Amino acid sequence: MTRRGSRTPLPRARSLALPLVAALLALAATACDTKFYAALGEKVSVAPLAIAPAAATVPASGAITFTASGGSAPYSYSMLSGLGTVNASTGAYLASGTAGTEYVQVKDSRGATSKATVTVVSTAGPLAITPATVSLDAGGTITFVASGGTPPYTFSISSAGSSPPAPAVGSSTGSYSAGSNPGTDTVKVTDSAAASATATVTVTAATSTVNYAIPTETLPAGGTGGTALGAGYSFTLQNVGSGNGAQPVSWWAFVSPTPAPGSGTVLLESGTTAALPAGGSAAIPLSWTWPSVPPVLPGPTRYLYVMISAADDLVTSNNTYGGAGFTLAPPNIDYTVATVGSTGGTQAGGPLAGSFTLQNSGTAAGGQSVSWTAYVSADSSATIDAGAVPLGSGTTAALAAGGTQAVAFSGTWPSSAGTWYLKAAVSAPDEVNAADDVQVSGPLTTTIVDYAPSAVTNTGGLVGGAALAGSFTLTNTGSANGAQTVSWSVYISTSSTLGVGSTLAASGTIAALNSGQATPVGFTGNWPAAAGTYYLVATVTASDDANTANNQAASAALAVNPASVDYKVLSVTLTGGAADPAAAMSGTLQFSNIGVNNGTQYVTWQVYASHDTVLDSSDMLIASGSNPPLASGGSSPVIPFSGNWPLTYGPYYLLAKVSVSADVDINPANNVAASASATTIGEYVDTEPNNDTNLVTVQVLPVTLKPGMSIMITGNLNHNVVPNDPWDVFQFNTGTAGSVTFSMTWASSATVYMYLLTAPATFAMSVNTIGTSLSLPWSPVDLPNTNRWIGLNDQSGLLVSPGNYTLVINAN
Repeated sequence: MTRRGSRTPLPRARSLALPLVAALLALAATACDTKFYAALGEKVSVAPLAIAPAAATVPASGAITFTASGGSAPYSYSMLSGLGTVNASTGAYLASGTAGTEYVQVKDSRGATSKATVTVVSTAGPLAITPATVSLDAGGTITFVASGGTPPYTFSISSAGSSPPAPAVGSSTGSYSAGSNPGTDTVKVTDSAAASATATVTVTAATSTVNYAIPTETLPAGGTGGTALGAGYSFTLQNVGSGNGAQPVSWWAFVSPTPAPGSGTVLLESGTTAALPAGGSAAIPLSWTWPSVPPVLPGPTRYLYVMISAADDLVTSNNTYGGAGFTLAPPNIDYTVATVGSTGGTQAGGPLAGSFTLQNSGTAAGGQSVSWTAYVSADSSATIDAGAVPLGSGTTAALAAGGTQAVAFSGTWPSSAGTWYLKAAVSAPDEVNAADDVQVSGPLTTTIVDYAPSAVTNTGGLVGGAALAGSFTLTNTGSANGAQTVSWSVYISTSSTLGVGSTLAASGTIAALNSGQATPVGFTGNWPAAAGTYYLVATVTASDDANTANNQAASAALAVNPASVDYKVLSVTLTGGAADPAAAMSGTLQFSNIGVNNGTQYVTWQVYASHDTVLDSSDMLIASGSNPPLASGGSSPVIPFSGNWPLTYGPYYLLAKVSVSADVDINPANNVAASASATTIGEYVDTEPNNDTNLVTVQVLPVTLKPGMSIMITGNLNHNVVPNDPWDVFQFNTGTAGSVTFSMTWASSATVYMYLLTAPATFAMSVNTIGTSLSLPWSPVDLPNTNRWIGLNDQSGLLVSPGNYTLVINAN
């Protein structure tokens, strides 16, 4: 058997002086009071508008005060989203009673905006329903109270054993009415976070004469969040019915922001007491601790409720007592900044370090984290002015009454030398006094570092694509010693300033320089391939460089001459490998530089498999690599490569291509060459005559199928014609193919059968036709990596024979 084959196609930004600054400097040149203009120049560059804190976590119904800095005062605050509120002028924010994310925005007088993200969290504990169990007469009523979780709440009936008629509950009020028959109902409450809790209601036809009520109470007329309830508060529990109680009595005390229990209701205390006889009573002492937040807020009225429940108390209309409204004051938590100052760094534009002392000047312990922001400002007042620049922010744990905490911060000094002040601003959701939340340091003086490049010079090479060399001088012209590393870059530009078309030639770093110190900087690179007039532009940067207006310098105009590099492929040759679809193969290639100039760039080479000697998009990449540039007249070594043939049958040439990225290859026509001859891949020709008169004489195809593989087989079938050859059987391995299609064509109309065999002479599938073609699809393949056979049979008779045929096997 012989083989043939085929295949299917496969700016760098730079600082610009503000026109206003230029005008002021020109004016200052003719004015007498230079200090006035210097101070005015420092004020021209306004810090960006910022809101602090930029992110905060606040409990539901909690409070925090936002501050603004930078931009142009006055500021205006507003809610971007969420149900919270914010004071437009003071920034005092009040969170909604529902957990979620809200956004607060500040806008300055010029329309600039800055946004803060507020995460509102629930602190009311897990969702609960009260009472959790209760007994009622048929048709009786009771109001359920939800607390904890994430309001608002939704009540529903999840099972209705007292039907008919069905029991009912108000979806928002919790007001429940039992059905008319004995049974067990389940009342469900769901909060906005999809948490749920259930209560069990036992509805009975029996009439109990036990009736518990609250005839008298001694409830507080006010309170302070976070503090314990004083002594002497209680309520009276009395059985006003005619029957003796037999079941324990449960009781609950709540505080709510609404006259009727609803969203924001918080359980204060609960307990149980023994059953009471008819007419009996008991005093129940109260001893809760008032919650901090929520629902403690300055000013809003709160309401106290007491609820009772017993399994044998079927009269529930008098089981809830609501007290009068009262004010629940917030705890006296007052955060202040005791001191703020610098701990290191005096260089303008350089790093600074500082710290402040946070103190709780109130009489109550804090319960919420404290947010802080540190600023640097030219203003000495204890306010966050428009020119204040944020240095850092964070949070620290709540402090006990009188407690202190040292907080360190760091940042960068403004680039202008002069007198500055450090400021610290703090805030907490449970703080009652925001008027003393800002502290300012004493005056702090900074000096400047000013780096400038000069004398940019070309010292060697003016050929396009070839090497270049140059140097420039770096000087610290400022009044302070540098402390930070200086980064430098040299660009090749078509103009004396950086812009579109500038390309990086070299870069590096230099150690910091003292005031007045200068040092030469050498550099190397490569010119662009295209000839023309170019400039070398040097730029420098350092984090402590206070003046960026002089950070760039250019050489004189430089004429770069054209290069003449001409790479040519000398040969590409197949050296080994089987001529099977997807089989491994190997070869070699060689190229040379026949141009008059030395190459400067690495040469990229690629090898393709192609049906012809012309490289196009249908050709398949087999191997690639790169080799060093060649001098004029030089040749590369013989370069070995390896890869895999395409999956489909057909004749293939090997095409080698070379290219360079920056050199000008003056003759791209000789950058591609083909192998001397084609190699046939995946075409199997049956050697006739086989004289196959049965199904056991097999031709083995030495390939393993894989998705995408295509194989072509040609042969000859003759029935009752000398030589007698009615059968051709081919063995193949299923490999990783998921499905296979066998397609056969022949020249003359004849009766032909095609069989898929799981073993010689063992039929799995078949198809036949009278004509000149037929196809047998096999999907899915029964077993991977298994030998199978395809059998071809001529049943035409003496007068007609298909003769020569072509069989194509396509694997998917």
